[in-house]
Amino acid sequence: MARAAAQSSLLVQTPPQASKPSAASYTISRPIRHSPQPASGTKCVAGATAGPCALTINTYDAGAYAASPSTTPVLPTSEIYVDDCGRYRISDIDTSQATSQVIAITVDDTAAADRGPAGVTNAVGLITGVTGGAVKDFDAFVVPNSTTTKWTNSGGPTLSMTQGIFAAVYHGHSSGTDLTSGVAFKQFRGSTQTHSYYLSGTTRATVDTALTTTTASGTVLVTITSGMATDLYYGEGGIDAKCIWAPQPAITVGLAILIEAFRPTSAPGMTCAL
Repeated sequence: MARAAAQSSLLVQTPPQASKPSAASYTISRPIRHSPQPASGTKCVAGATAGPCALTINTYDAGAYAASPSTTPVLPTSEIYVDDCGRYRISDIDTSQATSQVIAITVDDTAAADRGPAGVTNAVGLITGVTGGAVKDFDAFVVPNSTTTKWTNSGGPTLSMTQGIFAAVYHGHSSGTDLTSGVAFKQFRGSTQTHSYYLSGTTRATVDTALTTTTASGTVLVTITSGMATDLYYGEGGIDAKCIWAPQPAITVGLAILIEAFRPTSAPGMTCAL
């Protein structure tokens, strides 16, 4: 998970206009910067074997997905749009079926033989709470096997059938892409066991086991044992005293990286200017 073009990265351009969501739906959009591929902004068609068009995006109730990924049904949508620039839009997610009030968005290779570490990306999940209306600029990532191998080789966690990775990404403002150093990952509610691995430098390529807070990448990898969708996590440090990192849910799923952005909000009785 990195900004470097040869590795995984954020979706960063402006997506096509999202359709107006219905009352019980949720529309999410954000463009994908991927490894260099010829691109013209054309909607993806079936059969691609490289780049963004080789990927499939699906949406799930996060609580059900954490408990049983293989049997949880996909949440209905009116459209999932991806183009060869990596821009995506998920329109009109039927949130009436998201009983946990947390949505998991998955990104993986379309071809069955390439799913998991074999293809463009490991299985990646994105987590967001259910809110009415549309959400723009919701970051999505790809995380190739070359990146997770570097994490493991530098002392970080290893993906397995029974262990996934949660990646917390701390942004310095309520909007925008800037990242924050000096943040410690903390549990707010729940009785799970966690272990944190902080990424060094800016590329998100290696773990530094001596670190106890984020560096310029703003990112920490976490393993969660016996987690539940109702557990909440936050951050400590790295922002103004008038601000806090709002607690958010987090889960892990075997053989997958689940990624969630944390942003500052106002501390009780104060106004956060970030």
